[in-house]
Amino acid sequence: MSLSQNIIKSSMLMLFGKFISRSIGLISTLILARLLTPEDYGIVAIATLMIFLFDTISNTGLREYIVYKDDLDQSDLSSAWTFNLSIKIIVWILFLITIPFIADYYEKPELNSVLFAISFILPIEAFKNVGLFLFQKELNYKPQFLLDVSHKIIAFAVVVPVAFWLKNYWAMIIGNLVSYFVMALGSYYLHKFRPQFRLSNIRHQWNFSKWMMPKSILGFSRAEVDTLLVSKIFDFSSLGGFNLMKSIVGMVGRDVIVPATEPLLASFSKVKNDSARFNFQLNISLFFMLAVSLPIMLFLWLFHYQIILLLLGEKWISYTHVFAALSILILSQSVTAVLEHCLTSLGRIKVLFYFEFWGVLITVLTLLLIKFDSLYEFSVTRGFLALIISLIILIYIKITTKLSFIYLATLILPIILSLMITYTVVINSNIPPNIGDFFLVAIYGIEFTFTYCISMIAIYYFFRHKNEVVYFRWLLSQALNLIPGIKKK
Repeated sequence: MSLSQNIIKSSMLMLFGKFISRSIGLISTLILARLLTPEDYGIVAIATLMIFLFDTISNTGLREYIVYKDDLDQSDLSSAWTFNLSIKIIVWILFLITIPFIADYYEKPELNSVLFAISFILPIEAFKNVGLFLFQKELNYKPQFLLDVSHKIIAFAVVVPVAFWLKNYWAMIIGNLVSYFVMALGSYYLHKFRPQFRLSNIRHQWNFSKWMMPKSILGFSRAEVDTLLVSKIFDFSSLGGFNLMKSIVGMVGRDVIVPATEPLLASFSKVKNDSARFNFQLNISLFFMLAVSLPIMLFLWLFHYQIILLLLGEKWISYTHVFAALSILILSQSVTAVLEHCLTSLGRIKVLFYFEFWGVLITVLTLLLIKFDSLYEFSVTRGFLALIISLIILIYIKITTKLSFIYLATLILPIILSLMITYTVVINSNIPPNIGDFFLVAIYGIEFTFTYCISMIAIYYFFRHKNEVVYFRWLLSQALNLIPGIKKK
C-alpha cells in the first residue's frame, strides 16, 4: 500500500474512531448536564485543569520522539519509557504536595479530596505501553482505534450509573480514572512489547524532550489560560458554563478533526527532505483542515442557540453565545495542529517552543489588560487571539519553506465561495421554528451540508486541473476503494 493510501486510510480510521468515542462522550455529556449543575462543572474544571497542567509539565514528548526517530530498538523504547515514568512519578509527588494550597487558593475545601483522587491519573498514564506508538509510526491506527473506543464505552458504562446515584461531580472524577486505567491496561493487551527499566539511551530522549517539555507547558498554558482566568474573573457557575461550552467545541476540533492529522506527522517526516513534495503535502493538509473546520465553525455559530437547547436543555441557555464565540477555536486548533506537525517533522522543536512562549504571553497580557463586561466578550477575544497566533506560525512557515500564499489562496478561495453560497441559502430558508428543536437542527444540518458539498463540487470543477485538486480526487477514490464492498477500479 502506498504512502498516500496509508495516510488516507489512517485518517479515515482515526476520524471514525474519534467519531464513535466522541459520540459516546457527547451522550455522556448530555446526561450529566441534566443531572449536574454549572457549579459542579466548575469544580471538575479546576480539578482537570490542575491535573492536566501537571501532566503537561511531565510531558517528555514520548509519542513524538518514537514516531520521529528513524532508528529504534528495544533499548531506545525502554529508556524512553523509563525516562517518562520517572518524570511523571516525580511530578505526581509534587502535585500531591500542592493540593492543600490549590484548595485554599480557590477557597473550596472539597477540592482537597477531588484533587487527591484525580491525581492518580499521572502514575496510571505513565505505565502505558510505549509499543502503541510503534503502530502509529507504521501508520497502523487500528489498535489505537480499538483502544479509544473500548475505554470510552467502559467509562460510559461506569460514569452514567454513578451520576444517577451520586448526582454530583464525583461521577466525572470516577469516569476519568476508569478511562485512564482501561487505556493503560489495554495498551499491554494490544502490543507485545514489554518495557523494562533502562537508562542506557536516555541522552537521545533528553535532547528531544528538553524542548518538548517547556513547549508542552507553554502550549497547555495557551490553551487553558482562559479557564484559569475565568475562574478568577467570574464565579464558579460561569467557569462551569465556559468549560462545558469549550468542551463541546473541543469534541469537534481538538478530539475529532485534530486527531485525524496525526498521520501527517509520519507523512511530513517521510517527505521532509524534498521541499517540493513537502510544500505539496502542506497545501493538501491545510486545504483538508479548512474544508472541514470552516463549515463546522459556521454552522455552530449560526445555530448555537438551537444546538445548546437541544443538547443540554434550558439550564444552559445563558451560555449559548459563549458556545458560538468559542467555535472559532475549531479553526485555530485544526490549522495549528497541521503547522505543528509540519515544524516537528522538520525537527524545529526549539522554534515551536518560542511560538508557544510568545503565544502564551500575548494571550495572557491581552486577556488581563482588557476589562470584560461579560463572559461572551471574553470568549470572542479568546477565539480571535488563537487565530492570530495560528496566522503568525503560518507566516513563519511561509518564509522558511517558500510556501506560496497566493497559490494557497487559490485552493482556499472555492471553500470561502461555497460557504458564502451556503450561508445565503440557509439564512433565507423558511423552515417553521415550531417543528421541534431536533428536527429544526437536523433539517438545517442536512440543508447546510448538501448545499456546501454541491457548491464545492461545482466550484472546484473549474480548478480540476490543479495538481492538488487532482491529487485530492485521487485520495478520495483511494478512500472509497479502502471501504469494504466497494469495487476497486
